[in-house]
Amino acid sequence: MGNRHLLEDDRQSRALKEFSNLQSLGDLVDRELFRPVLEELFGPPNTSGRGRRSWDCLVIFRCLILEVVNGLSDEKLQYMLLDRTSFKQCAGLATLDRVPDRKTLWKYRNMLGESGRIDELVGAFKDQLLAHGHHMQTGSLVGSSPVRVPRRRTTREENATIRDGSVPEEWEGKGNKLRQKDVDARWFRKNGVNHCGYRNHVAVDRETKLITNWDVTPANVHGSRVFGELLAPSPRGDPQMFADSACRSKDAVAGLWKRGYRQRINFKGKRGVPLTPMAFV
Repeated sequence: MGNRHLLEDDRQSRALKEFSNLQSLGDLVDRELFRPVLEELFGPPNTSGRGRRSWDCLVIFRCLILEVVNGLSDEKLQYMLLDRTSFKQCAGLATLDRVPDRKTLWKYRNMLGESGRIDELVGAFKDQLLAHGHHMQTGSLVGSSPVRVPRRRTTREENATIRDGSVPEEWEGKGNKLRQKDVDARWFRKNGVNHCGYRNHVAVDRETKLITNWDVTPANVHGSRVFGELLAPSPRGDPQMFADSACRSKDAVAGLWKRGYRQRINFKGKRGVPLTPMAFV
C-alpha cells in the first residue's frame, strides 16, 4: 500500500454520491441551523485543552439521525460508523477520526429526548426541505407498530395500581426497584403472546416517504384513536390518506371527508364475502 493522498477523503466523497443518497442529503440540509438549539441543550464543545475534548453536538446529532433513518441500535450504529465510509462522512467525520461509542450515543439521545425540543429540530429540518422545493404533498400513509420492552415482572394487583397511574406502596423508597420497572409501558397481545411495550404511530408522505408527524403511546392505545391527530387539519396537495383496516370506522371516515381528505382505508375481508374493486372508494 502506498501513502495516502491528501485529497483521498474528497475523492471518496465524490465517488459515493453516485451510489448513496446520504451524501446528497448532507449537501441539501444546512445542519449549522441546528447548532444554536443543540449547544443550548448539550453545551458548547470543550476546546480549552483541559480534560478530554467533548463531542461536537452536530456530529452527535447527525449520528442520531442516521440511527433513526436506518433503524439501528446504538451498538450497530457504532459498528456502521467504523465500517462504512458513507456513514462516517454523513456524520461529519473524516476517515481516520474516532467515532462515538454506544454509551455516548445513548447519553446524548436520552438528553435530547428529555429536553422536549425534538419537534423544534424536526420543524427546522422540514423548513429546509420546503425551501429546496421538496413539498410533501403526495398523500399520506398512516400506520402504527408495537415496540416491545423487557417484561415487567409484576403481580395482578401491582398491574392494576400501575394502570391507575400510581406506584405500588411496596416500591416506594426503593430506588433500585423503581429504576428496573417501566411503569409507562402497557401490555398488548400479538400472535397469541403477551408483550409489554409501546406503540409508534407514524404519518409519512406517500412519495418521498419522509415522516410528517409521529406520536408514541403505551401499547394498549389502538392506532385508530391516534391516526387522525397525525394528519394536518386540512390536506395540502394530494388529499388521499392511506391506512389499514384497523383505522376504519364510520366516525373516522366521516371525519376525514369533513376535513377534506379522500380516505383510502382498507376494508377488512370476511369469510364468504370477497372484496370488490370499489372497496377503496
